[in-house]
Amino acid sequence: MIDHPSVQPAVLGLCAALVIFYSLASLFRGNALPVLIALGAALLIVNQLEVFSNVSGQPVLVNAGFQYILPLTFIAFYYVATCGLREYFVNTLFAYAFAYTAFYFSMVVLYQLHTLPSILLEPLVLTDIERGERLFNYTGASTFAWFVFLSRIRTSFSVQNAVGALIAGAAIVLSLSRVFILVIAIVSIFEMLNFKTLTIRRICLSVLYLATLTYLYGFLDSRWNPFDIFSSDSSGGARAEEYDVARLLLHGNWLYGVGIPPTTVDLGYVTGNEFFAASDLGTLGIWFDWGLVGFVLFFVGCHIITREAHGAGQFHRALFLTGAFIVAYSVLAPLPFYPSGAIYFAALLGMWLSRPARRLLRAHEVKPI
Repeated sequence: MIDHPSVQPAVLGLCAALVIFYSLASLFRGNALPVLIALGAALLIVNQLEVFSNVSGQPVLVNAGFQYILPLTFIAFYYVATCGLREYFVNTLFAYAFAYTAFYFSMVVLYQLHTLPSILLEPLVLTDIERGERLFNYTGASTFAWFVFLSRIRTSFSVQNAVGALIAGAAIVLSLSRVFILVIAIVSIFEMLNFKTLTIRRICLSVLYLATLTYLYGFLDSRWNPFDIFSSDSSGGARAEEYDVARLLLHGNWLYGVGIPPTTVDLGYVTGNEFFAASDLGTLGIWFDWGLVGFVLFFVGCHIITREAHGAGQFHRALFLTGAFIVAYSVLAPLPFYPSGAIYFAALLGMWLSRPARRLLRAHEVKPI
């Protein structure tokens, strides 16, 4: 809501400071592996900035890499998890998620009733022909809040949990994001039907791989565009155009992709479309921005976050379902590497990496005689 040039640099700079602080703290404790992973990811980001510079002829802006600092915050979640505070930090994450979701729900209702000045929410307003004006919803937070209340209702129904689920569900519906709502509904139905963890995991990963093969088939058949079927819709039509542009550019840059652009304006010089967003193209967008190395790492990350979140106490099921949703929704929007899901990807990755460290700490504990 605060549309000021200093806000985004301040937030991303704080995230970068946290990454550096917890990297040093992890090294001090002798945990080098997560630090090496974070360093490797940072080097990949810098490399992709240089790739874009070579493709576009624009100068390299290293500070533009801070826009992708959020996935690297896994190092903070890793450190806290190794200190035995898993459930505490997940509880804090949930408190934020629900606070955001309730705030979003209130803002949408007030906006629809024309109670708030439109200029106040202008930075959050999205517009298209079919859905009119709607407010941007931070996907990861509302998803996690919904799955926490869904899990609680299934184990211990209460008025408080029912109200929380109603608010979270309403916030998701009011986002008017059709694929978002559909994927949430499908994963929720799996949960209500008592699908096993492994079954949900396999379904979500299979959908992701099938969608990726669908995107890649266009490189064998130039007439193929998976978004053409939705071309009558303004959103689908825009994605169909982006797919053709991305395929053309990737033909000449198949190893490194096109790279990470500093701004959408710079990307517009390359694509000829100032509204081009690689994140609209699912996993193909990962290849476009991150190259083949990032493409492979993306799938590795998707396999990790669809595992059971051990040690998260009452939140373990909600975290798993959130990870499953992030993977399934990545057929259209690759959330793990982009802001709408990066923090929850980082939380799941950090917890998963902390498991060996926790086992090692337990092995060195002094046993009572």
